[in-house]
Amino acid sequence: MARQIDSVDILGEYVRGVMERASHHAGNVIDVIPQLVAEIIQQHDPETLQCRTYRAKLANILRFAVNSRTYALRYDHNSEQIELRSGNEHGSVVARFSNADGRQQVQAVFRSL
Repeated sequence: MARQIDSVDILGEYVRGVMERASHHAGNVIDVIPQLVAEIIQQHDPETLQCRTYRAKLANILRFAVNSRTYALRYDHNSEQIELRSGNEHGSVVARFSNADGRQQVQAVFRSL
């Protein structure tokens, strides 16, 4: 199930949860998360920001659209990177992100969407 993210409060709840979970077992992406969220806020189509839920709580998968195309962000445990996928969390990988990616690299990916 997905929950619409339609307020700063809900987005903040999502980001706090992701950061908390990342600090426990995904330290190699924790530094890139704020930049990804900033780009999504700037680039997403209005009213398309959604978060998957698990047991009535916000989960890690974030869905949104840019230029009427849908995308999802999800953490991949095998590569230990955050994946940007086309369509949904099962779609083809558009890009992968980790702490090694700088602000300009993240911006370039989102500007190309």
